[in-house]
Amino acid sequence: MDSAALMEAVKSVSGDLWGVWFLLGAALVFWMQAGFAMVEAGFTRAKNTGNILMKNLMDFCIGTIVFIFVILEIQHPIYL
Repeated sequence: MDSAALMEAVKSVSGDLWGVWFLLGAALVFWMQAGFAMVEAGFTRAKNTGNILMKNLMDFCIGTIVFIFVILEIQHPIYL
């Protein structure tokens, strides 16, 4: 294998690895949102727990839409 082919293979793997790391980081942030929901539900009265969980669900939904339309557009402009 010549050096040009080797550099192309490293570049390809590097790009794929960066994409996996990026999505893993995004998944961890969304799991943190679930943790915050549990903490907030524990700090409120039982009658307000539903409202807190709905607020956190809306945060997740809006965050997902923003992630798809803004972040992925920046990362891969050809998709949208």
